[in-house]
Amino acid sequence: MKSILRVTLLFLWIGTTCSFSQNNSQLVKEITIYFESASSVISKAEAIKMEEAIQSLTDSHLYSIELSAHTDSEGSSTYNDNLSAQRAKSVADFLVNNGFFSRKISFVAQGEHQPIAENETDSGKAQNRRVTVKIQKKFDDKLSVGGFTIEEKYYTFSAENQQKIEHPSGTVIDIPENAFVDKNGNPITGDVRVSYIEYRDPVDFILGNIPMDYHQDGEKFVFNSGGMFKIKATHQGEEVFLGKDKNINLDFPLTENLPDLNFYFFDEKTNQWIEKEKNISEKTEKTTWVNLAQFYQAQPIERDSILVANRDYNLDRACFQMNQNLKMGKLFAVSTDSLYTKINLIERQMEPYNLTRKKTVEYQISTAKKAKKTHLIHLKSYDVKCKLSTNDDATIKFVSKTNSYLGKLNDINWIANKSSEKYNLKSVSLIGIKKLDDNLYTITIKDSLGVQHLDSLRVANLDDQKKMVVANISNQINNRQIQFKKREESIKKQDLILAKKNKELSRIKKVRYTTRDSIMRIDAVVERFWSFNIPLMTPEEKKMKKEEWIDFFDQNKELMLQRYDEFENKGIQQCLDRVKEMERSRRNSVAIYNAESAVRQKLSISSLGIFNCDQIERLKEPLIVDAEYSDQQNNKIIPIFIYIVDDNINGILKYDGNMGYSPNHFAYSPKSKTTLLAFDAVGNAYIYSKEKMKQLDTNKTRHLFVLEKINDISNKDELAALLN
Repeated sequence: MKSILRVTLLFLWIGTTCSFSQNNSQLVKEITIYFESASSVISKAEAIKMEEAIQSLTDSHLYSIELSAHTDSEGSSTYNDNLSAQRAKSVADFLVNNGFFSRKISFVAQGEHQPIAENETDSGKAQNRRVTVKIQKKFDDKLSVGGFTIEEKYYTFSAENQQKIEHPSGTVIDIPENAFVDKNGNPITGDVRVSYIEYRDPVDFILGNIPMDYHQDGEKFVFNSGGMFKIKATHQGEEVFLGKDKNINLDFPLTENLPDLNFYFFDEKTNQWIEKEKNISEKTEKTTWVNLAQFYQAQPIERDSILVANRDYNLDRACFQMNQNLKMGKLFAVSTDSLYTKINLIERQMEPYNLTRKKTVEYQISTAKKAKKTHLIHLKSYDVKCKLSTNDDATIKFVSKTNSYLGKLNDINWIANKSSEKYNLKSVSLIGIKKLDDNLYTITIKDSLGVQHLDSLRVANLDDQKKMVVANISNQINNRQIQFKKREESIKKQDLILAKKNKELSRIKKVRYTTRDSIMRIDAVVERFWSFNIPLMTPEEKKMKKEEWIDFFDQNKELMLQRYDEFENKGIQQCLDRVKEMERSRRNSVAIYNAESAVRQKLSISSLGIFNCDQIERLKEPLIVDAEYSDQQNNKIIPIFIYIVDDNINGILKYDGNMGYSPNHFAYSPKSKTTLLAFDAVGNAYIYSKEKMKQLDTNKTRHLFVLEKINDISNKDELAALLN
C-alpha cells in the first residue's frame, strides 16, 4: 500500500503558542486551485480567482488556513507526493504575500491518493490536480511581545463535586456539582481541568490579544475596563461546556469602580462583544476584600510639623495605631472575608509584593545600564580620530583612522602661513574646522596634552570642489561635537539614575520576605489586633485563646461591627479625625485606602468563555492620522495591526482594518498621553513612545513613524515600564 506523505509547514512566532478547538473556528471560504500537469506554478487565471476570493478578507491576521494538495496518477507515488507538497507551498507563499500569517497556514500533501474523479480521462486528471484552500476564522488568545506572553492558571478537580476556587487576585469562583457536559450534551464524570486568566490593565489586554472595541449603531467605541476574565474547561484533553441551568458564580474584584459598567460576553465565532447586562455597577456591593498584609506594609504617616508638635508624637502614634486596628476590624466585620483564612494565606501575598518591587528596580537598573552602554558606543563614533603629520615645515596632512568622510581630508594639504612648528601626532581628535576668511581656517584638535588650535591654515591648490569638501566636513564635525556633548550629558544622567536605583535596590534587598519572615510579620499584625480587642471583649471572650476568638470574630461580625461603632463614638473621635485628616493630606497609607474602597462584583455566567465588566467611551477630541512606518535603519515596516495605549482609558485601541481603520489610517487623542505598538506579519513587536507621540505635529495628518523593535521582555513589569 502506497504511503501518504503528510507535510506540515511550521512557521514559528517566538514565545507564542496557540491552541484552537473545533468550537472556536468558523469556515469562511473554501477555494480550489487547479494546476497544469507536472507543474506547481499557479497560473494567471487561478491567481486572479484566488485574489478575488480573498479580497474581502481585510483582517487577514484573524484567519487560519488549511491546505490539502493533490495530483493525478501520472508518475510514481514518491514523485506525486513531492509534487503535491510543492503545490501546497506555492499556494502558501501566495497567501503570505497577500498578508496572511505564515504561522497560521498548514498543509497536508495527499499526492495521488484522494482523487475526486477518474484518472483514465484528461478531464478527470485535470480535476484531481488541485489544492483545496479552507480559510477559517479562529480566535488567537495569546500574543508575544519581545518573546513574553501571559499564562493562565489551571485548577483540576472532580466534576461531580462542587468546587470553590480562590484565585490569587482575590476572585472567588463557585462551580456547582455536575456542571460540565461534552459537545454532545453528555454529563462529564472524573477530573476536569479549568483554565482561568484575568486581564486588568493595558499590558494584559495587549498580551491577551482580545479586541477592546465595541460596535453599536455603526459607531466604534473603546472599552474602559473594570476587569476582564477568560474561563475554559477540558476533560481528557477535550473541551467541555456548562450544562443546562448550571451557572458559575464569581465574586470578582473590580479593577476600578467605574460608573455605567455593563457586562459583556465575547463571541469567538463572530469576533464581537455581546452585551449581557446593563449598569451592573448599580448592583455592585461595596463590601471589602481585605488584604491583611496591607496593614503591615502601610507605614505610619509622615507627621506634618505644622499639624503635629513634637510633644504630641506619642499621642499621634497611639492614635494612628488605634485607627489602624479599628479600621482593620471594621473592614473585616463588613466583609465576606474570613480573618482566619487570611492569616493562613498571607505568606503567599507578602512574598510576591516584595519580589515585584525588586524585579521592577532591577529592570530599571538594567535599562539604565543599556542606555549608558548605547551612549558610550555612540560617543566613540562621534569622537573623530585622525593622524596629524607634516611633509615639511609648512605643509600639514590629516590622515583619517576610519573609512568615514574624513578620508576626503587625505586629498587636501593645509599650508601653515605663519607657524614654523612641526607636527607629527599619531592620534588626535578633530574637534572643529572654522573658516576665518576665504581660504583661511583654524583647525582645532585634541590630544593627550589637551586642546590645540592650528591657526591661519590655507588649502593648497584650492578649487571649488575642495571648498565644498571643507565646508561639508566643517558642518559635520561641528554637529558631531554637539552630539558628543549631549551624549556626555546623557551618560552623566544615567550614572545618577544608576546610583539612585542601586541605593533603592540595596534597601529592598534588606527587606526579608522568606516564608518564615512572612509568618512572623503577619503574626505581629494579628497580635496587635488581638491586643486592641481585649479591652472590648466580654468576660466570656477573654477566656478564649487567640485562635478561638478569631473564629468567634468570623461567626459574629454584626456584633463586632456594632462594638466598633460604639467604641468610635466614645471620647476618641477627635483623635481619630485628626489622624484621618493627616492620612488624607499625606496619602502615605495608600494600601489602606485601596482596601477601604475595594469594590467586588457578583457575577453569574451560564457559559464558558471571555467576559468583561466595561464602560464604553469615545476618544477625547480624536485626530485622524495617515501613517507609514520604518525601523531605525530606514527599512520599511508593514504592520498588520497596531495598538494605541491611552493613559485616560484602562484599555487599548486596536486598528486592524475593521470599520475603515487600519495601521495606516487610525485615530488617537492628542489630549492624552499615548503609546503606539505595532506588529508585523512575522510576529515582531515595535514601539513608538509617549515622548515621540507627544511631539507629533497635530497640524499634519500624514506621519512617518520610526519604530523601535521590542526585544527580550522577560516579565510583565518590563513591558509596563516600556509603556510608561
